[in-house]
Amino acid sequence: MSFQENASPSARDWDAAPNVVRARTLLANGRFRGAVKEAWKAASIAVRTDDERGYPVVRELARDIGERASGRAQRNAVVLGSYLSHCQEASTAGIRQGSLLARLFGARPAQKTKTCPECAETVKAAARICRFCDHRFGDG
Repeated sequence: MSFQENASPSARDWDAAPNVVRARTLLANGRFRGAVKEAWKAASIAVRTDDERGYPVVRELARDIGERASGRAQRNAVVLGSYLSHCQEASTAGIRQGSLLARLFGARPAQKTKTCPECAETVKAAARICRFCDHRFGDG
């Protein structure tokens, strides 16, 4: 079965993913930087499609690169493995990751807030005293 990025998760074969195959070929030829680059592309697809089955395949690939490479390629492979572990944990917890660029440059999630009953200003939910009018919120 061939790899298709837009295919349903059950139809995806991560060992046959073009980026994974290219990364393994580059790794076998000692071209570690290229292998890391292709592994990052495969990781990006796994995260973007939220396909949990891709995480261990690419993480194993990153580990193999890290064991054989040195210097920057080794560090990048270690970072990739760590990133994939984080993404897999988040996916297991039900947190959708989205693309890496969207998370890096996108808006931060809004903090929880509440409205002061005295001045109607918005303050953080954990506030005990309104910073605008010094109203004291109840403990509840």
